[in-house]
Amino acid sequence: MSSIPQNKYLSDPLGRLYIKTALLIIVVMGMNGALTVADALFLGHYVGPQALPFPDFDTLNPCLRRIFW
Repeated sequence: MSSIPQNKYLSDPLGRLYIKTALLIIVVMGMNGALTVADALFLGHYVGPQALPFPDFDTLNPCLRRIFW
């Protein structure tokens, strides 16, 4: 007779589950961010500045300076 496999989310310690799940989410979000940057680089290089989401960086620069500098 075959045994029924246990659900690890119900039987493992909570700390270990939290760390495993958080690491997976961090990896997925990091990959998503890296692909977004790569997409913007390719669009900016091959299509040109009109493909990027900001119409003019000079209009965005003062806003970024207030936030980050």
